[in-house]
Amino acid sequence: MKFYHRLSLSHQIHLLFAIAVVMTLGISVGFYYVTFESLRAREEQYMYDMMAQVAQKTEDFTASADYLAEAVADASSAVHLLRETNKTKKWRYRQSLNRLFSDIARSNSSVTNIVLLDTTGKVYGFNGLDYSLVNRLDSLYSLFSPDNCADGFMAPLYASDKDIPYYANIRTVYDTGTYENRKLGFCIIIGTCDPLYEACRNTSSMGSSLFMILNDKGEVIVRSQDADAAAERDIVHSLLSRGEALFSAEIDGKKYLLSQYAPLPSTDWLIASAVPYREFDSGLREFRNLALLSVLFLLGIYLLLGHMTVSSITVPLNRIIHFIKRGPDYTLRNHVEIEERNELGYLADQINLMLDQISELTDTALRNQTRMYAIELAHHQARLSALQSQINPHFLYNTLDAIQGLTYLGRIEDIRTAVSSLSAIMRYSIKGEAMVRVSSELLCIRKYLQIIDIRFVNRFTFHISIPDRVMDYEMPRFLLQPLVENAIFHGLEPKTGKGTLSLSSELRGNSVIHFRCADDGIGIAPEELERLRGRLLDAPESPDPSLAEKYDGIGLTNIHLRLRLLYGSPYGLSIESAPGQGTVICLDFPATVPEQV
Repeated sequence: MKFYHRLSLSHQIHLLFAIAVVMTLGISVGFYYVTFESLRAREEQYMYDMMAQVAQKTEDFTASADYLAEAVADASSAVHLLRETNKTKKWRYRQSLNRLFSDIARSNSSVTNIVLLDTTGKVYGFNGLDYSLVNRLDSLYSLFSPDNCADGFMAPLYASDKDIPYYANIRTVYDTGTYENRKLGFCIIIGTCDPLYEACRNTSSMGSSLFMILNDKGEVIVRSQDADAAAERDIVHSLLSRGEALFSAEIDGKKYLLSQYAPLPSTDWLIASAVPYREFDSGLREFRNLALLSVLFLLGIYLLLGHMTVSSITVPLNRIIHFIKRGPDYTLRNHVEIEERNELGYLADQINLMLDQISELTDTALRNQTRMYAIELAHHQARLSALQSQINPHFLYNTLDAIQGLTYLGRIEDIRTAVSSLSAIMRYSIKGEAMVRVSSELLCIRKYLQIIDIRFVNRFTFHISIPDRVMDYEMPRFLLQPLVENAIFHGLEPKTGKGTLSLSSELRGNSVIHFRCADDGIGIAPEELERLRGRLLDAPESPDPSLAEKYDGIGLTNIHLRLRLLYGSPYGLSIESAPGQGTVICLDFPATVPEQV
């Protein structure tokens, strides 16, 4: 009870409603289960009774075939025919047997052929013999081989052009007129299994139920309907591997009720059936529909009562709670709407009044804060402009110095190319927005390297590796050129022999762009590197031209300050170097996509 009282009003009502629904469903399911099991037991007994009917019809069929076989095997004319060597007498006995067989065959319409076979393999046929059928069955099953003849039934036998199976009932013919009682030959009665098929088909009253007659080898003689070969094979295997008369088995994802009837007295045949459990369920459809309607009726009453309670209490209460949970960004600009004019409506009016007062106070605070932010933003923009203005004169000085060297050498064409590249770089650095695409910055770098390559012929090797996925991101204008300039003039130019500079980039975590500028120049002395790192770590808020470094100008500190002003302290510039092993400078700043105009 303590747990119940600790719940909110809404949860208490919903808990009571859930308990009532669960109890109703439990009672309905229990009643349905008991009734279902009772009806299923009756269906199982009904199915077993049908199995007994099939067994009885099959036993009548085999008994009739046995009677014919025994009548022929015991007929004196048959004994004389197989024992006699005189052709004339054989012909007389054969005619006598023709009349006898005609009379006997009338009692069993399934018989198609009656054949006598002596011990040497000679075949004697009689009136109505279907030579074509007999020859096909003999070629497939060697019926007329004395070595294969054994008393009993053979089935199923299939002709090559027919689907209906045949059976063969074999009886040994003995010489009963002598004391030797020697074997004279065999009587073979061949007949169609149509009566067995009709017995299975007429007994099957369910749409997907399968009744079968199997021989002692597990082969299907007849079945009530066609079935999937794999499923039928699994059904037969389950029946033969278990000796139970009635059991359940899951085959190919479906649950079946399997049953088998003991082998018939005159044969080793087995009566079997397989009925999907969904067939039993179909008989309960009306009961299931009635139970479902009852449950829906009770649930409807519960829903109506629950709706009346919830709509008057919990819905307004939940609306107030959800309104408050949406946070101040929403609540300060909106009012909670409650239609009920009870205690909850009064509570909603007081909340709206309180929110109006808070919103008025918040607006005043925001206006004051906005003015302060505008002043600070203008201050930062002025510092950023001052930093960028320091770059262009410094770069121009170094580039003009390189062009001056070309004039001493008299390389007029190279001067023209260098001046054209310098003009493009100056236009890029002065005109346009403060933020550019990486691809534009890379084009500026290539122009600059073109000037350097003219000035220092075959001195340096440049490697630029920028992934395509980075090209469309945004970065500050004229950010990379000072890195390249610093590497050439302070790292590679003082080096004896050729030097290599590589510029690469990667996108880390889809949120940070990382640039890496590495050279194999003279490197930086440890004490100088420590001093430079200290300058970057303790960089002043406002750049001072008097603090320019002796060996790298103002470029590196300038770049670091620009990144800090634009993106904050997590981003900026880092340096790794050692004397004689080159220098690596890395930049990190957020990956942003330019706004579409």
